[in-house]
Formats: sequence, structure tokens, C-alpha cells
Amino acid sequence: MMNRFAAVTAAFFFVAAAPACLDADDSNLPVQKLRMPAGFQAEVYASGLDRPREMALGPSGAVFVGTSGDKVYAVTKERKILTIAEKLDGPNGVAVADGDLYVAEISRILRFKDIGTKLAAPGTPEVVTNKYPDKRHHAWKFIAFGPDGKLYVPVGVPCNICDEGDPFGTITRINKDGSGFEVFARGLRNSVGFDWHPETKDLWFTDNGRDWLGDDLPPDELNRAPKAGCTSVFRIATARTSPIRSTARNARAPSSHRWRFLSRRTSRDWA
Repeated sequence: MMNRFAAVTAAFFFVAAAPACLDADDSNLPVQKLRMPAGFQAEVYASGLDRPREMALGPSGAVFVGTSGDKVYAVTKERKILTIAEKLDGPNGVAVADGDLYVAEISRILRFKDIGTKLAAPGTPEVVTNKYPDKRHHAWKFIAFGPDGKLYVPVGVPCNICDEGDPFGTITRINKDGSGFEVFARGLRNSVGFDWHPETKDLWFTDNGRDWLGDDLPPDELNRAPKAGCTSVFRIATARTSPIRSTARNARAPSSHRWRFLSRRTSRDWA
């Protein structure tokens, strides 16, 4: 899953990698092999970042970069790389609202106030909340602010396949000050990105399929949640007669299929 996300990141915004994975001469990166829509082109925007993951555009034009390491970066409009914070716990997620930078660690959400004016010296962040689980399996968080002004935070399942109950396997949302915690959608395995339709405001979210069945089974998903309270059923196996399909509606698995949990934790069927 990590390699697939890294490829998407490189293709749509900029190419970046850990120093050990990048040639000294950036021109050696085969960006010309990327297939782009008409009118688009790919280029190396910044390099030398350690394990970059999610990105967010700030009010000053700087691109903030969360990582799966311990650092958060800012790439200025002049393409200068600044370290915003370090010695954090998997600061994967970044989002900007009202001039503030929000960073999602494994179990905490941090806020750097007025980040656009403090790139060189951002100071100590505020802890918005520290109530997210500290289990590390599927714990990197890709965050974003929705059209309702709330911060959406996914929580993956802490295993390959299991049901640990809320808040695992969900997309949650909170107010900017950390209050108002709410589960928006359930039944996910691990969402690594989402966005809202500009007109309907429906939430569209990814869900990574289970491991250990090969590179293509089960397929990853793009799902839709038109309102809070939806449940998505993530795939755990393949049906013998036809593909298993997930849904963003509150529903059990289709009655025409037998779904089997392949985890060692359980052996029950869904009919």
C-alpha cells in the first residue's frame, strides 16, 4: 500500500523521497514516464525529504509535508525546505485552517498557530487532542477539513482483519479546538485519503484492502458517504460467483454471497 500511495503523491504534486532513495542528480528521476492528462506536466518540486506522505498548501504559498518519520516540513514558494517540527510520533497528516497548521500524530492532533508568519520559528504547538488510540498498526492519519469546518481524522483497524469496535475502522471528526468528537463513518479498514464533492458535499474516501491475498485481491476501494452514520463493508475475500462489493449504505453483505473472515481471530460467516 505504501508504494502505491507514494506513486500517487509523486504523480500529482511533486516527486520526493528519502535521501537514500534519490540520486544526487534529480534529473535522473524518470518523471517523463508518468502519463499525465493533456495540459499537465510532472517535475521534481522538492527532494531530500525524509519519508514524505500527506501535503497541504498553506496561506503563504508554502507546501506543508507530513511524514511517516518524525518530522514535518515546509517547502516555500522559492522551494526552500524548512523543518517545522521534529521528534514527533509519526506526523503523517497535515491540514491548514484559518492560518493554523494541524498535524496528526499517532494519537494526537497538534496545532501550530499562524504558521504562515512563523515558518522560520514556529514554536511549540498546542495539543488539540491526545485521545486517539496509540496502537500503531494502520495508525498514520490522513486528515482534512470538511465543508462543515470540522477536522476529519481516520482511524484504521489495528490489525490485518479484525473488529475492535469504535473508534477503530472509522472516519471521525472533531471541532478545531478538539471538542465534539464524533464517528462519521464506520466499517473501514484503513482510509488513506478523502475529499468532498464540490456541489453535493458528499464525502468520497479510499479504503485499503486486506493483506496476504496477493497484489490484486481484494481490490482497494473508493467509497462515498453522503451523510454521517454510513457504514462501509470492507472486503475480506472474493466471492466464487461474482465480485464482492462494498457499499456506503447501512447494510449487511449481499445475501447472494458468502463472506468469510480470513483472519485467525474469527471464523464466522456473513450470509
